[in-house]
Amino acid sequence: NKLNITKNKTLSFEQLAKQFRCTHIKLTFDRIYKLYQNKKLNSLPIIQRKYINLATPVHKAAVFYVTAIKKGKMKVDGEKLCNLMRCDYKKFQAICTDVKQICFDA
Repeated sequence: NKLNITKNKTLSFEQLAKQFRCTHIKLTFDRIYKLYQNKKLNSLPIIQRKYINLATPVHKAAVFYVTAIKKGKMKVDGEKLCNLMRCDYKKFQAICTDVKQICFDA
C-alpha cells in the first residue's frame, strides 16, 4: 500500500497480557470471554443475534480489563488499554459494565 496505511490492527491477548503484566489470567480470560459471548447472545432476540459482533476490539478489551481486575487482582489503566486496542473509552466503559453484570454479578 503506497500510503503506508494499515488496517486497525489491535493487540492479541498475549501482547496485552505482556503489556499489563498479567499473563497468568489467560485461561480465565478465555473462559470468561466465551461465557460473556454465550450469555450475551442468549439474552438477545433472535433477530439481533444475527447482526451483533461480540469479537470487536472493544469487547476483547472490556473482557480483558474486567478479568484482570476481578480475577487477576491486577491494576490495568483502562484508557491506556483503549488506546492500545484503538477503541472508544465511553463504549469500553459501557461494555465493561455489561461484562461485570453478565459474568460476575449473576
